[in-house]
Parts: sequence; C-alpha cells; structure tokens
Amino acid sequence: MNRRAFALLLPVFALACSETPVSPSTNGLASPTQSVSAAVTTVSLSGTSSYSSGFNHVVFATSGMATWDDIRITHGTTVITENFNSGAWNPSNFELANASNPGAVESGAYRSTGTIDVDGSRNVRGGLRTVQQLVPSALIPLRIWATYNSGASPVVSFFGWRNTGLPGGGFASFNEPGNGILLRLHNFNNGQTNLTQVTGAQVNANPGDAFYLSGPVRLSVVDNGTNVSVTIGPLLPLSSTGFRAPVSMTKINMAKGGSTVPLKFQVVRGDEPIADLSAVSSVAAQSVSCTASAAPASAMSTPATALRYDAEDEQFILNWRVPTTVGCYRTTITLSGGATFSARFEVRR
Repeated sequence: MNRRAFALLLPVFALACSETPVSPSTNGLASPTQSVSAAVTTVSLSGTSSYSSGFNHVVFATSGMATWDDIRITHGTTVITENFNSGAWNPSNFELANASNPGAVESGAYRSTGTIDVDGSRNVRGGLRTVQQLVPSALIPLRIWATYNSGASPVVSFFGWRNTGLPGGGFASFNEPGNGILLRLHNFNNGQTNLTQVTGAQVNANPGDAFYLSGPVRLSVVDNGTNVSVTIGPLLPLSSTGFRAPVSMTKINMAKGGSTVPLKFQVVRGDEPIADLSAVSSVAAQSVSCTASAAPASAMSTPATALRYDAEDEQFILNWRVPTTVGCYRTTITLSGGATFSARFEVRR
C-alpha cells in the first residue's frame, strides 16, 4: 500500500449486511454471524503481563481474505518497516513461522494462504513473524503499528508479540499463534476483540462488527515489558506540529541571502512517527510583503537539498537555500493528503 493512502480518514458508519453463517472450522466458533450498526470509533485495551514463552517474535496471521499491511516496528535503535509494495517481504526482517503454515503477499498485503476447509476457506492461519526477537523492557519498549483489513466475510485474525509465531497455547486446536501475547480480531460476534496473556481491567472489547467491516483500521501497540497498551482506530490523516528549532513558527526568522537553513519537522499519523519520504508532497516559498498580515505577492522556485529522515530524532530534514533577493518570504511544507504548515523569513544581505 502506498503511504500516500494514509492521508485518508475512514470514518466508521452503518452498513447493511446479510448474515452469512460459515463453518465452525473457518473461525474457530460455531456459526458466526454479523450484525452491522454504527459503532465505536476507537478501541483501547491495556493491562500488565509477565508472560514469556522464551521467544519474542512479532507475528501477523489471518483467516479468510483478511490482510495485514504497512507494518512499522521500533525497538531502541531497531526500526523495521514493511509495506509489501515489492510483492514480497524483506527476508532480512520477516519469515514464515512454519513452512507448513503458508502465507504470501497478495495485492500488496500479507495473507495467510493455506486451505484446509472443504469449502476452500483460508484457515491454516500461517504466521509471518519477525526474524529478530524483540524483548520489551522499561528501558527499551517495543512499539508496533500495522494496518488491518478484515474484508466483508466473517473472519478472525491475529497479531502477536513476545510470541513464537507457532500454533499453541489455548488456541492450538484452532491453529492460532497462541504461544505469546495475542490479539484476536473478529469482524463478527459484535466485533469481538480479545487480548490474551494480559491481565487488566480492559482486555476484551466488543466495538460492533462495523468497526472492522467499514474499512481498514490502524493498530498501535506499546509494551514496556510489564505494561501493555493497544489502540485500534481508523486510518488518520498525516499531520505535523510544524517546524522545529532553529526555525520559529511564531516569529519572523532572520536569514542571510544565499545561506542555507535546515528545515526540521516531524510528520505523524496519530501517535505514529512517519518516516516515508512520500509523506512530504512539496516544499515551496512565496515572496510576501514584510507586513505580517499581507497576502503572498508571488510564487517562486526555491532550491533545496534532498529530503532525508533522521531516525534518531524522528524528524525530516530539508536544507533550504535562502533566496539572494532581499525581502520577506513564506516557506510552506505540504504533506500527502493536503495538510500544510509555514514559516516566515526576512532575508537580509
């Protein structure tokens, strides 16, 4: 999935859907049905966990035609991203947990692809797991983001960490990666959502079937080795709080003509820092009156070095070459999806 698509805000709304019972083996529950109505827009689960299987993979698995996409994992200096745009996953970062439980990239997203049901339903639930084992701690918390699309048919899919990636635990008979912390996502049974191996006041939720049926949702996980929190919500548009130092967003910045000014800024979607360069659509400068309330006088081309991402400070950096003509300018960054922010400069000799 192209990250430009992240600029879409997909609200949850009511849909009409006929009830479609499926075989018990498809979802691990007898005759699941869907009843779609206006539902919650965000699900938050949290609790504590001391669970340890001896393995600390992050794993994604599906049933039916559900998919996982646009994965981002951070753990200290380790940053793992995968959007499957190449038609495969990076084998340095991901692997199938078990060759007998297959999965593949289809239409730019990951699906578990095996079939065991007589009706051809995809139910082997093969896990795609990280090659690295990522042990969360208070000093180095684990953060995970991923996009989930359940599709329209009744399915249950899985997202685990501190996990072997293999079938096991209390869900072994359903071929689910239950050897570890596991998030189980249903687009039926009133949107049944369960966080296992975590103890807390809110580890189960029923946001309604429409929560998953209305379109893709974005999941965010934070695990510091003891406390676990999960947030699930709609895909949010890209945003930014604007330029960071040395550029001021509230005062006119003084600059020497022909000099270079580093434009530093962070782009986020919700609580997720964005590193993809395609998040920045354009940079432009306009000559403006030096009166603060005046409208732009004319647009101009402004040279800049290549945009780059600083992973340590989670920010973009663009070195802007200041015009040599004395006067005032407004420099504007436009993000994919249309959000903008600007700073004013007064250029002197």
